[in-house]
Amino acid sequence: MSQGIETTEVPHCPVCGAAGTIEQQDVPDALYGVPGRWRYRRCPRCGLLWQDPMVTEASVGNIYEDYYTHVPPAAPAQSLTRRLYRSIRAGYLANAYGYSASGGAERLAGHLLRLHPGRRADADFSAIYLPASARGRLLDVGCGRGETMKELAALGWDVQGIDTDPKAVEVARERGLRAFHGTIWSEQLRPRSFDVLWMSHVLEHVHRPIDVLRRCHELLAPGGTLVAVTPNSESWGCQVFGGAWRGLEPPRHLHVFSRRSLIAAAKAASFRGPEVRVTIRNARAIHGMSRAIREAQRAGRLVVTPAPTVRDEIWQGLEWLRTFRRAEDGEELVLLAARPCATL
Repeated sequence: MSQGIETTEVPHCPVCGAAGTIEQQDVPDALYGVPGRWRYRRCPRCGLLWQDPMVTEASVGNIYEDYYTHVPPAAPAQSLTRRLYRSIRAGYLANAYGYSASGGAERLAGHLLRLHPGRRADADFSAIYLPASARGRLLDVGCGRGETMKELAALGWDVQGIDTDPKAVEVARERGLRAFHGTIWSEQLRPRSFDVLWMSHVLEHVHRPIDVLRRCHELLAPGGTLVAVTPNSESWGCQVFGGAWRGLEPPRHLHVFSRRSLIAAAKAASFRGPEVRVTIRNARAIHGMSRAIREAQRAGRLVVTPAPTVRDEIWQGLEWLRTFRRAEDGEELVLLAARPCATL
C-alpha cells in the first residue's frame, strides 16, 4: 500500500493458472510519478507478464490522476509534407482496404507506403485492420480523448465510444464525438448491438481481461468482430529495455500479453479461431521513450518526452527485419476475433 493505493498478491497467471517467476521488480513510475515500486511476473507456460502485487480495483483510480487523456490533443501542423503524407495514406487505404480515394493519382501514390514498413503499420492501425466493407456500428472501448473515433468517423464508420475516465470523455465530447462515461458492463450497452468492437491499449489496463473479452463477445452482433491492440510482452523492446520498456508502464499496465496468452484468453472468452498478428507499429516511439525512461529511472526523476530521432527510425527498421526470423519480436499484438454467425 502506498498513499491510498492498495494492492493484492497475484502469484499465479491470470490466464492459464501457472505459477509465475519474477522478471522485473522495484520498477518506479517514471512517466507520471505514481508512488511505489512495482514487480512483474512472467508465466513460463503462456508468456503473460503481470503485476504482482497488483493494484486493487477499488484504488485503481488513484493511479490515473494525471493521465495524458485529460489534456486535449494538440492540433497537428498542416504542413505541405503532412498533407502529402495523408494523401499517400488515403491511397494506401483505398488499395489495401477498399476505402475511397480522390483519384487514380492518389491510389498510385498509395503504393509508396508499402516501401516504408513503419508508416505502413501506422496506416493499417488507422484502418483498424478491417476492410471498408465491414463498416457499421462500432464501439471504441476505452476511447480516451477520441483520436481514433474521429479518424474512423471520417472513414464512414458509425462510431461511439465509452471510457471509465470522465475527464477523457469530456475532452472527446468537446471535440463533437459521441462518447460516454462508463464501463464495458454499463447497461446502456446492449448485447448484440455492435458490428465491431475496437480496443486500443485497453486490455493491459483491466483487472479481469478474460471477463472483458467475454463481455465483448456478448456485445457483438452475430458475425461481428473484435479488434484489440496491446503491447507485446515478448517484443524486442521488452527484451532490451526490461523495466524501462515503455510497454511495461507500471503501475497502470496490469497484464502485458504474449501472442500465446492473448490467443488463450480469447478462446476462454468463447471466440472461435482467434487470430493474433504481431506488428512493428509504434516501435520507433517505444524505442525513444524507453531510452528516456531508462535515463529518468537512473536519475530518479520523471521522464522528459524526447523528440523523434533517426536512431528511432533505424530501430523500427531493424525490428521489422528481426520479425522475419522471429515474428514475436514485433512491438504490438493485434487480436482479431469474430463472433460466429447465428446458426439455424
